[in-house]
Amino acid sequence: KYNIYTSDMREGDTIMIYVNPENPSKIYSANTFLYIILPGIFAVVFAAIGFPLFIYAFKINKIKKSMIQNGRKKIGVITEVKTNYNYTMSKGRHRSYRSHIIVSVIDDYTQQEVKYKSRGFWSPSDLGVQLGVTEIDVWVDRDNKNVYYVDTDKILNKSIQKK
Repeated sequence: KYNIYTSDMREGDTIMIYVNPENPSKIYSANTFLYIILPGIFAVVFAAIGFPLFIYAFKINKIKKSMIQNGRKKIGVITEVKTNYNYTMSKGRHRSYRSHIIVSVIDDYTQQEVKYKSRGFWSPSDLGVQLGVTEIDVWVDRDNKNVYYVDTDKILNKSIQKK
């Protein structure tokens, strides 16, 4: 006996029923929306969000590798750490905040100060840097000075090791 009815069922409609061969008294009906369409919607939403993030991360890693292999290494001094305390991420009892740093580098040829801004990264509230003292590597494209990479990995690894 089938005891499940929905509002869209009408007398004479054909419905798909699944019977458990080990227990024929258990009868199941395929609910298309619940088992097919709803998971499909979730899959599309997660793919629409995740795929561009994956492509962005791949692009950033490609730029990083290219700069380290082909770029010109400059050593700069961290002059500013900008932290947005409105964006937080918690991992266990530790909180991280969305941050970026400003690095000052003296150009070898012109002897003028050039400022570079790192990409955003997640960091603890105390990054452990001393402004004007802590040095950091900046990799600059030899042909296009506007393409660069500020190597924040070393500073982040030091702040993680302190914990």
